[in-house]
Amino acid sequence: AAAAAATAGPTSTAKDKASATTDTPRASNNTTYVFQLPDTWNISAGLGRNTLALSLQGLANRDEPCLYLLYPTGWPYSYTPTVLQYYTQRYNLTVNNVTSVDHLLGLFQNFVKGYVVYDPEVRESVLVAFTLAGLSSAVVISPAEEALVMQHTIPRLADLRGVYRNKTPAQIYTQARDLYWAKTSKKYIMFVGGDCGDVVHPAVADWGVREQAFFCDLSTAPENVEEFALLDSMLQDMDFAYLQMGWHSYCKDYEHTFTTMSSRHAGRVHGLNTNPNLSFSNKLGLSPGFTFRNNHSPVPRVSPDQVYLTLVQTDGLGLGAWNSKGRGDIPYAWEVTLPDLEIQPALLQMFYEKATVNDTFVAALSGPGYIYPKAVPPPLLPKLLALAQQSMKVLDLDIMVIFDASACVGDHTISDDTNLTPSVMQAYFQTMPGTVGFLNGYGPSFSFAQSPAAPTGAANRSLVSYDYYLDPSRSAAQAAADLLLLSQLNSQRPYFLPVHVREFSTVSRVEDILALLPANFQLLPVDAFVTLLNRFPNFAPRTGNQPL
Repeated sequence: AAAAAATAGPTSTAKDKASATTDTPRASNNTTYVFQLPDTWNISAGLGRNTLALSLQGLANRDEPCLYLLYPTGWPYSYTPTVLQYYTQRYNLTVNNVTSVDHLLGLFQNFVKGYVVYDPEVRESVLVAFTLAGLSSAVVISPAEEALVMQHTIPRLADLRGVYRNKTPAQIYTQARDLYWAKTSKKYIMFVGGDCGDVVHPAVADWGVREQAFFCDLSTAPENVEEFALLDSMLQDMDFAYLQMGWHSYCKDYEHTFTTMSSRHAGRVHGLNTNPNLSFSNKLGLSPGFTFRNNHSPVPRVSPDQVYLTLVQTDGLGLGAWNSKGRGDIPYAWEVTLPDLEIQPALLQMFYEKATVNDTFVAALSGPGYIYPKAVPPPLLPKLLALAQQSMKVLDLDIMVIFDASACVGDHTISDDTNLTPSVMQAYFQTMPGTVGFLNGYGPSFSFAQSPAAPTGAANRSLVSYDYYLDPSRSAAQAAADLLLLSQLNSQRPYFLPVHVREFSTVSRVEDILALLPANFQLLPVDAFVTLLNRFPNFAPRTGNQPL
């Protein structure tokens, strides 16, 4: 048995680890196995090899970072080759490329106690299979992979073909809840939504399998009565500040209903379903002695006729322009999603180490994860914000971006009501004393406030909303004309104009816009912008149309 274990690959038991030979895939000897996922995501044909690899990754990386997956060209998180290159150099990894799923399974099969077959005709069966895989240390396959898995003498634990046909999602997940919910993690719940129908992109499945989480894509829209009620009842069992990982199904509900549901239960959203290699990055940890150091800019003397701009890019580290042309040319702020400090600090280390002097990081989004503060039960909001402040201290962050679309309806999260209530704004000031400034909104919003009277010698702190949203469809000339019009409508000087840049805009595109602005427009790093704003808070405290 010991010899078989040594030749087959790594194992999660102490006995087998002790008997492993030097050929066994082990992170302790800095060996990393890399597999390129094929670009096949159709449930009815081709997905099974990817679900096998993803579930296997979760099992293999439970104790050590053994297996890294490369994603196809065009994947939303386009950085998997770049990250692998960084990890290889920074952690002195030895990379072994695996070219077939057969070889991959052979390397790591000692982690595997069985397999689960999903039903190619029922989307929800894929997610139920992932839940069962985590609880049973199994791999998830389609019927097409069964012969391959049987060659490795891995037993079948469950066959979901025909089990869920002609049942609604609410009925399927009710059955799954009755069977598995009591055994699954209450720290994480996985949503594999995004595209609907026959296509699924379950990159976060490795994390959910590793952590034995419950998988679903239940609707968070109240009008979907059965699914909404089922999910609502389940989330009552979750831990405080649990992570709702992945993303909602675009055909079922909205980002704002998804995040509102989580916030109502004092949870945190951490997207997306396409977020790759979480189980691997988590086990790398930080390099010995590494400390997060943000860029802190000198504050210029205020000029009475200036229009001061600052630029904050949404999701720019994972989905946007970080690797695009122009980064480093101009002062730019990048959102850091705080749960990554818990989940994949090694990835954050990469961004901090690669930052130029013009790159500044800000905390996102609204708390210790993506939350809507108006939807959080009021007694629990300070506790969540305190967690955020702790993470920000470690990450050397002192500015937070807030976004609350809990009052929005339908698709209109950009132009609908994203204002904050006075009590919510005061909760930020009172609970987060180490945060010097807050930026609110997505599109233009209308919440502005100052911190309560500070002790002698303490600086004022400000909460202001974005005045401009840089829509990806606006031309450079149109965007420059918009900014010029805003400066004319807001005639008081200096005028502080925070700009939210959507993740689809590159830095070079923004440079083209800035080149069209008059000389009295000055771009500032976000920390210098906030410091000047705190010194010269020439805005009227308000929320919506109501003065404070």
